[in-house]
Amino acid sequence: MPLVGLPRRTMGEENEYGFVALVNGEPNADRTTEYIAKIRPVSWLYAGARFWCENGCCYYQDINEHPECTTPECLTGKQVAGYSRWSEYALADLVGAALVGAPKSHKLLLVKNNVSVASNKTYGCNENYLTQRQLSFDDVIAPKLMAFLVTRILWAGAGNVVATRSGGWRLEVSQRARHLQADVSFGTTTATARAIVNTRDEPLADKELYRRLHLICGDVNVLWTPSWLKYDIMALMLLMLENNELRHVPKLADPVSSLHRLSRDWNTSLQLDDGSTTNAVAIQRFYLKCAWDFAAKHGLTDQKEALSLLGEILDNFASKDLDANIGQVDWVTKGLQRLKSKTGQRLTLKQAQAKDLDYHVVCGGKGSMQVVRELYDPPETAEWVARCATAAPNNRAAARTRFVKAARSSKRNVTVNWERLAVQKPALKGEDNGWWFVEVKDPFQNKNRAVDELIKRL
Repeated sequence: MPLVGLPRRTMGEENEYGFVALVNGEPNADRTTEYIAKIRPVSWLYAGARFWCENGCCYYQDINEHPECTTPECLTGKQVAGYSRWSEYALADLVGAALVGAPKSHKLLLVKNNVSVASNKTYGCNENYLTQRQLSFDDVIAPKLMAFLVTRILWAGAGNVVATRSGGWRLEVSQRARHLQADVSFGTTTATARAIVNTRDEPLADKELYRRLHLICGDVNVLWTPSWLKYDIMALMLLMLENNELRHVPKLADPVSSLHRLSRDWNTSLQLDDGSTTNAVAIQRFYLKCAWDFAAKHGLTDQKEALSLLGEILDNFASKDLDANIGQVDWVTKGLQRLKSKTGQRLTLKQAQAKDLDYHVVCGGKGSMQVVRELYDPPETAEWVARCATAAPNNRAAARTRFVKAARSSKRNVTVNWERLAVQKPALKGEDNGWWFVEVKDPFQNKNRAVDELIKRL
């Protein structure tokens, strides 16, 4: 039986960064506001309150002075990870440029994590997946994938040092988990209604054909493996749902409570809605077996690497061999390698928090992130980042990028967003300026005659 659904699927990542200016080692709110205004990628096209790069990435400032970078529409998990890593490097260069000529007492921290440097507030590493319009979020995705998403933190969690009441600390599996308070949210905002699955309908594509699954429940990853693995595995889950081949899944009695419990203890028992108990490894293995069976049935070979790697990681957890997952799982790597003192004594809370933060500091820190990546990045990481630096994916992002390149050398006012491009018409005496615009609703269309005609008007 032929596959239905989206064997090709666009996906992407939005990363909000922590950013703070330090003066003589202390956070300074006024200087933070001053410096973040200087982070302007002038070599990118500024249009519609955002900066657009010629490789398809986008930069803007989110609420509460968070620099945010988004990848273009990608076709594989490694593309997502490659553009995300490239964006990180590009933003670090901009931060460095903002410090040129600054007093030596000034320092800027750029942090790729999910918890505020100065408070316990959270910000997101949001995942986006194109789906078929007829795939119901409320009736299919949320109930069928809830247990998968809850337990995915086992191998995709970034780790979070949390203070205990006694003044000590513990390492939780996920940074984001403790800030999620609902299993499903329906609003258009994700800043106040944080849920495991958000069902807002904003496809950024043809509404008759597509929807966009916008996940706000995940952690940002430092290591290469989970950075791409979570996308390829999730894409396969969605393909199984689109083909109605993911049935009789485990259902958690209380998804939010289970998420919080699992984040505190990776090996905890989780209660299912039928009263029985299980654990995260068993649930992930259930979904993994479904994926292997589905891939074998339909002759899918591209997913073999992702499925094999996830199987190895789960086997290590099942045998409680956490050491074997160092370099593959962030929270394990952070806990077993970075949160150790040279003397063998347990770190104080302040020391543990500092090391936790430095694991995610892109620039301005002590370099733990760079050390971890030098140890564990496979050779392909640099290849993917280099590839993503120079060109957009071969889909709608390529067409949009042609417009961005042309607009940079033009003096015309333009606007750019994910599904619409516009050029302001010349001013006519006594009349308001109008706009020429093109809708780019097909996320897979890399060549667009209407876009090419719009470029001629620049």
